[in-house]
Amino acid sequence: MFLLFFIAAATQLFSQTIENVDFRAEEKTIVISYDLLKRKDTTINIKVYFKSDKGEVITPKYLSGDLRNVHPGTSKQIIWDILKEGFYLSGRFLVEIKEKRAYRTTILGNQRWCAENLYTSKFRNGDEIPEAKTAEQWKKAILKRQPAWCYYNNDSKNSAFGKLYNWYAVNDKRGLAPKGWHVPSSEEWKTLKMVTYVNPSGNLQTVEQANEMDKINGNHLKSQTGWEPIYDPYRGKLDGNGQDTKGFSALPGGSRLPKEYDNYDYNDLLFQGIGWQGVWWTSSEKNNNEVYIYTISWKLGLKPWSESKGWGYFVRCVKDK
Repeated sequence: MFLLFFIAAATQLFSQTIENVDFRAEEKTIVISYDLLKRKDTTINIKVYFKSDKGEVITPKYLSGDLRNVHPGTSKQIIWDILKEGFYLSGRFLVEIKEKRAYRTTILGNQRWCAENLYTSKFRNGDEIPEAKTAEQWKKAILKRQPAWCYYNNDSKNSAFGKLYNWYAVNDKRGLAPKGWHVPSSEEWKTLKMVTYVNPSGNLQTVEQANEMDKINGNHLKSQTGWEPIYDPYRGKLDGNGQDTKGFSALPGGSRLPKEYDNYDYNDLLFQGIGWQGVWWTSSEKNNNEVYIYTISWKLGLKPWSESKGWGYFVRCVKDK
């Protein structure tokens, strides 16, 4: 099959890292070019899509070039062997390039957990999850019981922590977790806690002793970097980072406050906890107004709690059985 003439029009996904996307027909192939702007110590994998003006979406399979472990730089190229693919392009097409990311995972007991916070901006079916960039947008989403996400402080510089979601994104029937995964229930979080819990003495007589053991066990889940120092009244300044012996890599990404905090100045109290606390949704509702969550702070280990549906928390996923 020969490649017939078509009108080439190119676009790119709105990204801080991939720019100047273009493509052209060259003999019996399609040559796609782009620039990758990212930190020098970072490599990424690439996904490519073609979309027609009639809504047809093509995901090429026979690709070569700068696709995997791509280092930052300009004039990157991907070659699509369209003849081998057996496609016929006619009309106007757009090409989309985006980063292909795979979540790190870890096995804890009989569960496989994501070792990173969820960072998707789309539901499983491809529908976009609205980003709430202001306090008013966040409040509006909660009042209308609509899904929303944001970065901590509405700043993409905090994207390493993942995205903060409201409950309505977590509970949406379109599915927040990737295919084959789900948002864990409170019971699954409880199982995680039991698997990671270490009590060498086996004898906890007081609440203080239990809390101290929680701190020790929290260190097995906390990441080795990113946590602020702990100031102990008796021992002074202590390292707040964890040991991460379980590969869970819990980050102190903080949380977003809900709409109920109208009595506060949103400019002063919109987000809290970055550097000293991580909080994650479960899929389990306590009642019509509250949902069970789990939290780790530099003072406590993994603790269950419940909060209103207007908060913004992170999400970890568990693989389906």
